[in-house]
Amino acid sequence: MSSSDDSFPTPPTQPPPPPPPLPPIIKDNKMFLNNNLGFKSFNQNNEPNSKKMIEDQLETIILNSIQEETITLLSMYHHCDSVIQSGPTCGLVALMICLKLVKPDVQTELSAVLERARSFGFTKYGEMFSVENMAKFIEQEFSVRVQTRQWLEKSKLNVVEHLCLGMPLLVPYDADANYEPCMKEGKRAHWAPFWRHIPLSNPNHSIIHLETTIGTDLSRDQFKLMKAVLPKSKLYIYARQGKSRRIQIWNYEQLCKSNRNLYRVSNKILNDPERMEMIFPENGDLTQSLANQFIMVYK
Repeated sequence: MSSSDDSFPTPPTQPPPPPPPLPPIIKDNKMFLNNNLGFKSFNQNNEPNSKKMIEDQLETIILNSIQEETITLLSMYHHCDSVIQSGPTCGLVALMICLKLVKPDVQTELSAVLERARSFGFTKYGEMFSVENMAKFIEQEFSVRVQTRQWLEKSKLNVVEHLCLGMPLLVPYDADANYEPCMKEGKRAHWAPFWRHIPLSNPNHSIIHLETTIGTDLSRDQFKLMKAVLPKSKLYIYARQGKSRRIQIWNYEQLCKSNRNLYRVSNKILNDPERMEMIFPENGDLTQSLANQFIMVYK
């Protein structure tokens, strides 16, 4: 028998397997907790397209984040009707929306709220350039408990816990042409209420909607999960503001930046003879009265 090596030659290296397919587009992979997206109070006469508006915005968020491996939107929503402002009454309108959530039995009309705010000496035409004055007005006129806070960004976990309980926020910010948060140094200072949130996480590629009622508490395990997800998640929140009936979904980080950026009332207001009677801080300085501040409203 020959002593030569009878071993078989090494087979050629196999090519690597193909990459897994991309996750399905959101329209093919929605995961809804109930069959109607949780929007049981939609399709009201004044807001027939609210459900579709929210669906479209959620899908846009997903598609804009498509480079991420997997995405989940956990949407916690409680419906609240819009109120349209007249004149510079955005803060009072934002307050009225909050009252609808925490004290729905209170009957409020914008004209009446404006007159009451005037009687406190807080406003002339509806403008509210002070978080402190806004908080005092809410407590003294409507007997609603509030808390003024600073550093919206550092308060992220407290804010989410507050929203999880169905309680709203009042946040001053700079409004862009589409009313979303921008950075105009206070020249487009505006108010908006916020009452629900959407943490963007990544167990899978889906949207989960929860409809909740005011005061509904999360279980200990649910909030523990929320706390674990938040530090590594993008956060979006539901917003309304007084110049549109449209429910909007805003990036929380952008709102934080806009809230910190409120430095000064615009020269357009300061130099307008017709608005000279408006009540704002000396020289229009907003750094102490609005910037980096917000209000937590309680039931």
